Amino acid sequence: MKRIALIIVTSLLAMVSNAQNISQIRHDVEVLSSDSLQGRYYGTPESRKAQNYIINSFVNSGLTTLRQNFEVNGRKSANIAALIKSSEPSNEYIVVGAHYDHLGTKLKNGKEEIYHGADDNASGTAMLLEIARLFSQNATSIKRNVILVAFDAEEVGLCGSEYFASDPLFAQNASQIKLMLNLDMVGWLKEGELNVSGVGMLKNWEELFEKANTNALKLSVKSLDKSVFTDSDFTSFAKRQIPSISFTTGTKSPYHKPEDTADKIDYQGMEKLSSFLYNLICEAANSPSLTFSGKIASRHSNKSSRFAFGVGAGYGSACQNYHFGNITGRNGNMYQANLFSQYNFSKIYALRLSVSVQRDKTKRAEGQISQTKLSLPLVFVLQTPLKEAVGVDFRLGMFYDYCFDADFKSTGLSFDTFSAHDVGLVSGFGFRIAGFGLDMMWKTGLANLNKGTENKISSSSFNIGLTYYFKR
Repeated sequence: MKRIALIIVTSLLAMVSNAQNISQIRHDVEVLSSDSLQGRYYGTPESRKAQNYIINSFVNSGLTTLRQNFEVNGRKSANIAALIKSSEPSNEYIVVGAHYDHLGTKLKNGKEEIYHGADDNASGTAMLLEIARLFSQNATSIKRNVILVAFDAEEVGLCGSEYFASDPLFAQNASQIKLMLNLDMVGWLKEGELNVSGVGMLKNWEELFEKANTNALKLSVKSLDKSVFTDSDFTSFAKRQIPSISFTTGTKSPYHKPEDTADKIDYQGMEKLSSFLYNLICEAANSPSLTFSGKIASRHSNKSSRFAFGVGAGYGSACQNYHFGNITGRNGNMYQANLFSQYNFSKIYALRLSVSVQRDKTKRAEGQISQTKLSLPLVFVLQTPLKEAVGVDFRLGMFYDYCFDADFKSTGLSFDTFSAHDVGLVSGFGFRIAGFGLDMMWKTGLANLNKGTENKISSSSFNIGLTYYFKR
């Protein structure tokens, strides 16, 4: 009977504790996303208010707290970091981070609208504060130091996390950071599962997650975060080869809209996630080793691949140009698909060979010709590093075309009078976002396509196309 009573009392106390935790998480999100903080845009007085709120919360949890000041575009910004000391001397650290800045306010139809940023990322910041309280309440014994850090200026280029990773508070340098956990948009668990990416950077991640997930949360796990569209502060650590794991409930909330408000957040879900993260931090802090696996997403690697490969397709126009008389050819449609291989001499210099099949229709004085060609452009490339999320390149080189099929219709032409071989100059430039590119290319033929006569006819074409890099 006493045992049953003890179980009932324990359960009731747990329910009361959970309710209190949920209430505090809700309060944190409501304050941080309130109208009075005007969207927490970096470098504003309202951002300073958010900083002070975070500092007070960390201090109330009994943590040593520091403000790390820096400037972005001439605006004063600050990271807020708090230290949970290890139970025994250690020079190893786990960083748990969340950005607290958002988009501020914007004028729309003459009216100022507040971008509240409840899910993005008052939710992650509130979870950070809840984790601090859980450590304060439980007096947990840990073998590694834990740094809780609220980053500023994430929305304008991950500036706060980059500054912290280059000069980490409490740690002597970034090499002492053995693991980074990032919380960004964690307020919509009601929509399904917790998305986790980057676990492949850590050798023993399966064991840690299995021990931490005592409430059987539904997790969607990706080994590496390869998408630039899900970028967040973990990137600043991942590119330094620090195992970095990202946690998010996704972009189902009103992402980057004024409607991202506190009343839409799943606070019970946040309490569950906070408990899971707390368990995971404890497991990681007490793990015998936290070792980088050597696996890293290509966009986070500082090393340029010696070879790059990809595919492309495009549409444009082609023409046959008369160099005699008053006659001129007319433009016709051109389509092409290609495979390319690129050898990178360095981050900015490369040589690219493409193999493409080109189909075009050109109009000569004799009539319309339809050609199918095998084209081999070889170009020298001047580029921004392929590992960067956004880039451009410029190309210049030569091409060789072989026309292996043609429909001369009623022109009276044949391969006896029309050359199947063409050479010339090729130039172009491209824009790239992650592995996707938009290219423009010009070809200027130097050969005479008019066989058996000195009356020269040469080719020209313009193509705009899309490319995708399988490896870069």
